[in-house]
Amino acid sequence: MDKLTLTSALLLAISEALVLTSVLRPDWLVTTAGGPAKLGLLRSCVLLHGRGGKEECGAPDFFPVQWLAALVLALSAAVAVLVALVLTLAAALYDRALLRHAQWSGFVAGED
Repeated sequence: MDKLTLTSALLLAISEALVLTSVLRPDWLVTTAGGPAKLGLLRSCVLLHGRGGKEECGAPDFFPVQWLAALVLALSAAVAVLVALVLTLAAALYDRALLRHAQWSGFVAGED
């Protein structure tokens, strides 16, 4: 495996971890209006002062279409990055011709 392929695979793995972390974390919107709250795509957390300052988290009650679009785009980017990572590793280990497909998949992931 050459250095360029190894570097590409490492960067793709890092970007995959960052995309999945950003989708799963409830820190997309942080506000203190009406009490501290964190809103995310899949989870929302509210700090309740009446219950000893315990933070309660759960699924959001509402799901606007804009957030659904952000979720779909983030997950499609994660899938495209994962495909690019698998194809990059397959190109390094088995067939160099697969590298062309990995480049296109990485390009599509960058456009999401």
